[in-house]
Amino acid sequence: MLRQVSTSAPTRASNSSCKPNLLRSGSEYFLTPPSPGSQPIRLKTGRVEQRNWSRVGSAVMSNAVGDRKGKRVFVKQYVDSLGSWHDAIWSNEWAAAEIATQLLYGIVHVPENLCSDQSMRVNVFEYLDVITPDKLLRRDSECFERMFPTLLLGAQRLLGRLQDGSAKSFLPRELAAKRRDFGGPSVAVNFKGLEVRNVGFRLDDKGEVGPALVVFDFGSAYLAPIEEAAAKLYISVGLLNWGKPLQRFAKGPDLSLLARCRESLDDYLDSDALQAELHLQKSFRMAEVHGRNRVERTMKRFVIHHLGADYLQKLEGWCLAEFSSR
Repeated sequence: MLRQVSTSAPTRASNSSCKPNLLRSGSEYFLTPPSPGSQPIRLKTGRVEQRNWSRVGSAVMSNAVGDRKGKRVFVKQYVDSLGSWHDAIWSNEWAAAEIATQLLYGIVHVPENLCSDQSMRVNVFEYLDVITPDKLLRRDSECFERMFPTLLLGAQRLLGRLQDGSAKSFLPRELAAKRRDFGGPSVAVNFKGLEVRNVGFRLDDKGEVGPALVVFDFGSAYLAPIEEAAAKLYISVGLLNWGKPLQRFAKGPDLSLLARCRESLDDYLDSDALQAELHLQKSFRMAEVHGRNRVERTMKRFVIHHLGADYLQKLEGWCLAEFSSR
């Protein structure tokens, strides 16, 4: 159970049948671990921000009795910018991260699961300083160019590990196997949130970009052909220019990055799998019009329906030209 500490009177967190309280910046909460006899945990949030699909931020987690120093953690609450709560994503992402921690050991680093609270739909993970490829591309394009081969090698090794994932004894028996009309048998572990924007380059103490890769935001885990996982990674490389600034957005996908990605992942790429992933991205991104008010939503809708449609058409045209013979 998790409850917020008020400066007036303590309030109990709402249970799973009620609307949970929102995590807020600069607030203090107590988490009671489910294990009998466990000491309560104090969570003091730093900055918390609302994203399209969740509220995220950093916090300091410590033992509520005596320990004041604590350690920095990453918190995620599963409520979108329109106020809808996503219970299934809250539970599925926790379970998927546990699977990924074991399955991807030695390939990439997965932030450790630290605490999960149902009453607030909150998951708490290990905090790691990273920069994602899309942000690095915009902040320091030269550094991105140096690190892109590292990203591709990591993706190649990750797919190799996922390919025979269904044989692992630690996988839950109820893990769904999804049949597809493309690729091989549904024996590879897939993650719904697998894409390059959910991969980070680890930063050192001085803020310098290093070669270690961190993967996060897994969504749910399931079994499907390995070609589906490869398509997620490939198409997400093609979407690195999506979004701000508008000048980059208007350019469309970077075809040179796609060509290099194909060279690295070619053994796993399938034309039908790519078209299926493109269809999903079209459905999702053409409806991506979240905003703080009506004016902002109207502006986003205009940009998405013009620049976004042109961007996706260019990406689809490249995929058809490159993979139509396969």
